[in-house]
Amino acid sequence: MAALGFPTWLTYAALFSTALNAMVLGGVLGVLWSAGCFVVGAAIWSGLGGVRYAPDTSHAVSVLCFVGSLAYTCAIGEVAFAQSRRVSAAFDALRSSRARYRLMAENAADLIALVDHFGRWLYTSPSYEAVLASADLAPGVDAWLRLHPDDADLARNAVLRAADGRAREVALRLVDRDGRIRRYETRIQPLGEKPAARVLLVSRDVTDLRESEERVLVAAHAIEGMTEAIVITAADGTIVSVNRAFCEITGWEREEVLGKPEKAIRNALQPPEFYDELYATVLREGHWSGSGWARRRDGQVYKEWRSVRAARDTEGRVTHYVIVFYQAQP
Repeated sequence: MAALGFPTWLTYAALFSTALNAMVLGGVLGVLWSAGCFVVGAAIWSGLGGVRYAPDTSHAVSVLCFVGSLAYTCAIGEVAFAQSRRVSAAFDALRSSRARYRLMAENAADLIALVDHFGRWLYTSPSYEAVLASADLAPGVDAWLRLHPDDADLARNAVLRAADGRAREVALRLVDRDGRIRRYETRIQPLGEKPAARVLLVSRDVTDLRESEERVLVAAHAIEGMTEAIVITAADGTIVSVNRAFCEITGWEREEVLGKPEKAIRNALQPPEFYDELYATVLREGHWSGSGWARRRDGQVYKEWRSVRAARDTEGRVTHYVIVFYQAQP
């Protein structure tokens, strides 16, 4: 522009286009750099070739500069518009995704929370409110405050180790607002890059499941220690469990009968019609009991007292049969 004598429309078009580019790419600082470079370039030429000023341009040049500037502005505007649409769409998708995940977190039965690296609450899902008081859930409060004392250090160490980016699962006991100890299977998932500054906790209440397992274990020990033989079959008659007394009375080993039909261990001392009538009574009345003769695996005959009871589900369908018998006095 300095070499041409700073013609008005050409100088305007050059300065306008470079300034617009600089503003789009670098903001105000970019415009200042662009203007500075423009001035330095003009000064260098003027110093070498002298200052010449010829502002007039032909109508054709003026029109071309005017149209070119307008077209360039529209092109930049189109690019900015398209980018704005993409950013807006991405923001809407992010907002929708956040709303969806928030809806899931706020309506999930599991306990969902965010804690910092030191184990302080950042966020807790509404499901926590049924377990802990509001004061225990305030942001910044120690997340392990209501844990069982024996599990608090385990939780703290698990969160500290989660800084390496690997998820972990731990079993924790929590003292709820009513003083009851509840058991949770908790997944500790670090978020972000290593070292993780935030940790996601997802806890599932397994209190009832563990208590049920303990009851089943106690019942299993009790059954195993009984002097009466116990056989449990599926609805189709397949043997699924026997106790120690069964093996002692009949002479059959546990591994020999599990998975086989109960008919396989019957003896021929009672006709098939006897068992047909027996199970018909069980289906009709729910149970049957009586005495008869039986034969051990080695062929020895003994008198037994036997009881058969049907186990049904909530819809009344037979799921298992429980057979109890013992050797009676002849």
